[in-house]
Amino acid sequence: MDNYPIQYAQRSAWLNKTKCAECSSRFFPQGGHRLCDYLGKWYCQSCHWGYTSPIPARVLNNWDFTHKQISQATYQYLNLMRKKAVIDLEKMSPSLCIISAELSAICRQRRSVLEMKKYLMVCRVAASQKLLRMLSERQHFVESEFMYSFQDLLDVKTGVLATWLGNILETWQDHIFGCILCRAKGFVCELCSDKDELLFPFSPGTETCPDCAAVFHRECFRHSFTCPRCERIRERNKLKSEETAK
Repeated sequence: MDNYPIQYAQRSAWLNKTKCAECSSRFFPQGGHRLCDYLGKWYCQSCHWGYTSPIPARVLNNWDFTHKQISQATYQYLNLMRKKAVIDLEKMSPSLCIISAELSAICRQRRSVLEMKKYLMVCRVAASQKLLRMLSERQHFVESEFMYSFQDLLDVKTGVLATWLGNILETWQDHIFGCILCRAKGFVCELCSDKDELLFPFSPGTETCPDCAAVFHRECFRHSFTCPRCERIRERNKLKSEETAK
């Protein structure tokens, strides 16, 4: 009697392996049952048609897009969720951008999207041209840097997303560089003698001050001990404090 709980658990586990996880029908001794890689459960051939798909967990953990067999229910579920932005890459796999060169490039493009968005949102010319609506197919790209759909990750791997997003960013950049209203919000590097070059946070070879958001040449900023704009802000605040004290 002492071994009864163990024997019962073993028998229950064995019975679960011999029954379909969906319809509970028993498997024939000669086999014919199939494993769903997504759920790790066995199904009969009526509930598992042999369809295959990359598995989200394998993609997020190993950047592995190998097609694995899945049950019919799982196949329908993945198709239903494929374009929904439910994957928070920062929380679920923060190191994936370092591992994958393709994803790393997309991460940089998405940061540029959010930087350019700040200019396009306040530009009436961009609003009339509906430039932000170019991303309506993937609206989450203008709302967050880290949210992805499973389809996004699939398109990263094939290179489709990089091309699509690159074309949009090129259009946006052409507008910002050529628009008087947007150019008025650009920066000049206060750390070097080149005062004619207009800089933006998304310009190549630039660095943005984390405190005041001023933009400088990357090399200039890395060799500087202080940010001139931050210094002016501190001096201004100091004068205000002294005047208030008087």
